Formats: sequence, structure tokens, C-alpha cells
Amino acid sequence: RFKGFISLILLGGAFSCLVVMDQHYLWSDWSHRLPRHTKGIPAGIIFNHNFAAEFHAPLIPMALGLCFYIKTHFTRMLILASIIIIFMPALSLSLARGAWVGLMAACFLTGIIFIASIFIKKKDFDGKEKKHSLWLASSFFFLALSLPLYLTTSDYWKRDTLSKGPLTKEKQLSKEASELKSIVTISEPSGGSSRRIVLWKDALQAVVSEDFLFGKGTDHYELHFHESAKLSDKTTGSTLVRFVHNDFIQILYENGIIGFVGFIGLWIAILWKALCKGMECIRYNDNKRLALILGLSASCLTFLIESFFEFPTRSPCAMIVGWTSLGLLLVVTTLNDLDLPPKTLTLMNPKINLLIGVSAVWIIPFGCLLAKDLFWSNIYHFQGRIAGDYGEKNKSLMFHRNSIALTPWQHHSRKFESYYLLTHKKQFPEALESINQTLKVHPGCLVAHQNKIHLSIQEFKDNQMAREALQAMKKAAPFHPYTHRESKRVANLKP
Repeated sequence: RFKGFISLILLGGAFSCLVVMDQHYLWSDWSHRLPRHTKGIPAGIIFNHNFAAEFHAPLIPMALGLCFYIKTHFTRMLILASIIIIFMPALSLSLARGAWVGLMAACFLTGIIFIASIFIKKKDFDGKEKKHSLWLASSFFFLALSLPLYLTTSDYWKRDTLSKGPLTKEKQLSKEASELKSIVTISEPSGGSSRRIVLWKDALQAVVSEDFLFGKGTDHYELHFHESAKLSDKTTGSTLVRFVHNDFIQILYENGIIGFVGFIGLWIAILWKALCKGMECIRYNDNKRLALILGLSASCLTFLIESFFEFPTRSPCAMIVGWTSLGLLLVVTTLNDLDLPPKTLTLMNPKINLLIGVSAVWIIPFGCLLAKDLFWSNIYHFQGRIAGDYGEKNKSLMFHRNSIALTPWQHHSRKFESYYLLTHKKQFPEALESINQTLKVHPGCLVAHQNKIHLSIQEFKDNQMAREALQAMKKAAPFHPYTHRESKRVANLKP
């Protein structure tokens, strides 16, 4: 069952990688109909190529660990072949530097930590035990080095290489090699890198506040982004940023120091337990379990290092792989025999057991209903935007109101509702109510603040309402250029 569970995860990743390769090599035309964030970069079954790479990267060390765990040579060769001709090329094509750094650094760290631990405790192991263990740990070094090899030789396996005949060496680097070079070359920082650093600085400065212990609330970064965006508002314009592009900082921002310590502590505790169990496996010559521990540890570290540059803990596919790797690692380090169920069971209090069972039964239909509402809310939202593009304003307003009815806590369709009530329907009291509802669910929505100020001045002729709206805007976005612009407008009003 354990091997089957990991195999199912890898099969799902392999299917996604095959779709990536299909989008690159043009084996068929159906995969190109899938929506993609960037048409020139394959993303498989996932919309964004960065999200896809964050999903694929942790699967590679997991597959290598399973390759050493499996007994049959045919299955081993099949897994190894899938790494070489499916997983690695798909990751190389993604142009996702965060996932590349995550895989290379995680495999290198896994290998060096286990090798160093073996030499530190060399008196506890004999020569044969040490030799096999060192080979297993060294294989993750080779895995870390193989990715740069794929990236620097990418011209040799491009889809148009065969049609050109003999490959002529070009002076210009390939996209993959250029992206790899940009990881280690910091003399000319890219706009993306500098923008990330600005986001990190603003978020860290905001952490030292009255919300330091418990944070501002899970998934509340977007709501409060402009409040502390002293540097970021110079580069982001009117964009509402949902993620810091560093999950550690965002957890600290949203869940405070208590949530941050809990998150880090959980991962460190299980990884430390894995290291200790790995040393025990070396002592008892249990190389199969050691291979799984190495693979799953590298998979967890890949996920954590990706979290330093991106937000895989908030991307569904990457999040499932990351937390599943952690859970499997805990199982591997806890069970005495992976092929047998545990012999001893800890009985739970019947009342607690009933409470957990009832909660689990209730959560499933609730989650399905919530997912249904979110799905149809997004459908109605995009239908409204498309209808608006075609000039069908009444239909667009209807679709956006349907979206609001399903997910009243979201602000996306509320902005469009306010816009149509202001410009198309000319129903100004209803527009004001819609704006107030938008600001209630999302106080950082700058467009809503601007609309309220303009409505107060131009339609209601209420200068006091405009001043109050400006104060609310200053509280939500004190550093933004839009706030300074509205301040000048309101300052010219008569008392």
C-alpha cells in the first residue's frame, strides 16, 4: 500500500509532465487548447508554468528514493527512465528558477547532511554499511548536478533541432541556459527579483506591529497590502498583490510569530527525526528504508526552498505534494515495518472518536458545497467580464451579481457591479451601497475608495462624505500615489 500510494502520486506528476512535453514537441494539438499563463512556456495541466514546476520538482527526489526502494529491476529502470526522459525535461522547460534552485539545493543539502552525519558518527558503522549509505546519499548529488546539465544542453533536445539537421553552435544562449545563468549572476538584477525584495521589506516592516503575536489573519495579506506598502506602491501601481513571494514571510505576516514558529517547528522536528532514523537504518543495514528517507527528505526540502522564492504552500498542486511528502516521511520514520500494518493500536475515547467522525462526515459535504460555489462564482465572474468586452452591459451586470450572490466575501465582481451602476445604470444610491459593500469585504480596494470620493463630490455634493472617504483611503493605502492625488482633490474643496 505504501509503494502504491507513492506510485499514484508519481503517475499523476508523470501525466502532467507528459502534457508539458506534448505542448513543447507538438505530438498532438489537444494540449495547446489548455489555458496557459504564457503561451510560449509549457505548463502541462496547470495554468501557470511556475505552479507546474513547483508541483513537479518535489516529485523527482521522491521518485529517486522509490527507485532504490523497489526490488524488481524492471520497475527500477522504469522509474529511472521516467526521471531522465519525462520529469527532468519537463522541469527544464518550465523556466521556473525557484523550482530549479529548490531541487538543486534540496538534493545537495540532503546528500551533504547525511554524508557529514555518517562521518561524524563513523565509529558506529562498519566499512560495508558506510559504503552503501554513501552511495545512496551521493546519488542525490548527481541528481542536483543533472539539472544544470539539462539546462546548458537544452539546444540539443529542442523540438526544431531534428528539422535543422546538424546542430550549429550559436553564440546566443538558450532560454534555459540564460535563466540558469541569471540565478548565479547578480550584477544585473532583474525587475522580478528587485520587486520581490521590496515586497519582503514592506512585509517584514509591517510584522513589527500590534499583530506580531497572532498576525493579521490567514489569507489577509492582500486585504492589508497597501497599508504597509511604503516601497511596493512605487512599483505595483493599482495592483493588489496577493502573495509576498516568500511563504515564510507571509506566514509571519498573516499568522504572527506563533504561527511561524509552529510551521517551522513542525517541519524541523520531522526532518530531524528522519535524520536520526536514517542513521539507525545505516547501523542496521536497512538501505531500502534509508533510500525512502533520503528521497522524501529531499522532496520536503525542495518544497521548503521553493517557499522561500514563491508560494507553493498556497498553490493546491504543490501544497498537496509538499504536505504529502512530510506525512509520508513521518510514516517512514515511525513504522517498524513499512510492508505491514502497525501491531499495536492506541484506542481513543469513544466520545472523542464520535466527535471526530461526525466532524469528518460534516466537513466533506461542506467542502463540496463551498467548492461548487467558488467554481460557479468564478464562471459567472469571467462570463461577466467577457460580456462586458462585447458591450453587453446588462448581461455583464447580471453575471457579476450572480457571482456576488455565491461568494459575497469576494470583491472582484463587486468592483464591476459598482462600475456599471455608476456609468451604465446611473443609479448612484445603489452604486454607493455597492462601493460600501466592496470596502467592507476588501478595505484595500483603491478603485472603490476613488469611486466613493468622486461620487461624493460630483453626484451627492457632499464634501464631508468625500473627506471621510479620503480618511478611509489614507488608512488603507497611506503611501500610494492614488491617495496623494485624491488628497489634493479633496484639499481644494470648500469647507
